[in-house]
Amino acid sequence: MYTILICDDNIYWLEVLSLAIDKDPKFKIAAQAYDGKITLDLIEKFRPDIIILDIVMPVYDGVYIVNHIRKNMKEYVPIIYILSALGTGSIVKTLNELDIDFYSMKPVSVNVIMCNLNTLIKQRGNAEIFSAVDGESAKEAVRQELLEYTVKNVLLKLGAMPHRTSSKCVTDALVLYTHKPESFSTLTKALYPQIGSKYGLSNSSVEKNIRSAISQIQRNKTEMYSEIFSYSTKERITNGEFISVMSDYISKIVKNG
Repeated sequence: MYTILICDDNIYWLEVLSLAIDKDPKFKIAAQAYDGKITLDLIEKFRPDIIILDIVMPVYDGVYIVNHIRKNMKEYVPIIYILSALGTGSIVKTLNELDIDFYSMKPVSVNVIMCNLNTLIKQRGNAEIFSAVDGESAKEAVRQELLEYTVKNVLLKLGAMPHRTSSKCVTDALVLYTHKPESFSTLTKALYPQIGSKYGLSNSSVEKNIRSAISQIQRNKTEMYSEIFSYSTKERITNGEFISVMSDYISKIVKNG
């Protein structure tokens, strides 16, 4: 089993990635951190087999941490995997000059990261740095991961409770509809059955759960809700209208990065 330390200042992403890694019996999360100083302390304590780092972090950045490990802990040779949202030529040059094993540009899907981790442990010892493969399937996985992340993040800001079935239903509805809106022109005949099959719910139960989530969001009256639905004075927005308007809003966020 390979122990892994993950450091990222996005706590939500940290949890998502940690949960995915823990599902693979070959890996175990040794620790999590959200800034560079804590990361260095945890590396000294746990000496994990694999370190997954962001570049931009509070206190110490990823470049500092990598250089510290390679220069001051020469007997310790972990696999170092960098995730970076910065893809400029200078950053890529810096990454290639660092003594690391792998890097991926964000956004990157959890599935792609898991594939890369499995490749890394098989190819350990290869000194050549390589970047994530950009096949169409990988690109689609990245787009889907970004869409799901965006939907969950927006719903959290609207005050939806992620553990509730109602929130899960509206999350899936927005992900499915935003991904292929032309496939769900009729909610009850196409969208609801797909969600219902996932949770073992009837169409009417899916409708009621989505209605419940929307009602809660309307009661929360967050600034984001007022911004998105500023055109409407209705006390009750239908499921279809909510999904359509939210889908447009989420699509713009994904498109603009």
